Amino acid sequence: MANRRPDRAWKLIESWQLRDGGWRPAADVQIANWTTALCVTIATLRGEFGGPFQNGVDWLLGSWGVESRLVNRMAVKMGHLEADRDLSLKGWPWKPNTSSWVEPTAHTLVALTQALSQGSSRVASKYRGEIGERVRMGAAQLMDVRCRDGGWNYGSRAVMGATFRRIPKRPRWRWWDCRGTGIWRDRLSGRRKWRGINRISRVP
Repeated sequence: MANRRPDRAWKLIESWQLRDGGWRPAADVQIANWTTALCVTIATLRGEFGGPFQNGVDWLLGSWGVESRLVNRMAVKMGHLEADRDLSLKGWPWKPNTSSWVEPTAHTLVALTQALSQGSSRVASKYRGEIGERVRMGAAQLMDVRCRDGGWNYGSRAVMGATFRRIPKRPRWRWWDCRGTGIWRDRLSGRRKWRGINRISRVP
């Protein structure tokens, strides 16, 4: 009986997927959001690479923060808008039509990398190029918004000239490990360009 519980839980989660491929966080919520990344990760770990999984991946690939819209990039280029980050880099928001943030971006990077590395050959051939590009941009955005002290806060390293510090300032645990990003840090640490990410583990 106990071994059937994960299957029943997955069936429940499947029932929360919307027609557009995104997942809502509960039955009484009618909009998909960042939890789609968690559901794709669960599907990957379960070896469920059918329609729900592929629709979820498609939804994630079609989602990004509104700050990266063309109108905002053009406004920065023309000097009408001052941005605290590189708007050409696309991260992921908590919910559609809002700005990208650190945590949903980190969860989605984990979901997409695992989907690509652990999925079937059919999945890999379908998504390799698109996932690779979004992962590259998402990882670059995380590095772009990294605070000067080596950690991260909710989404920006500075606003209106004020420099932010990581959150929490004196954690009881290693920052990022508590937010699902320790996995992503480990994936980045092997790349020469991202080796500085290992400093996170040494933040006091």
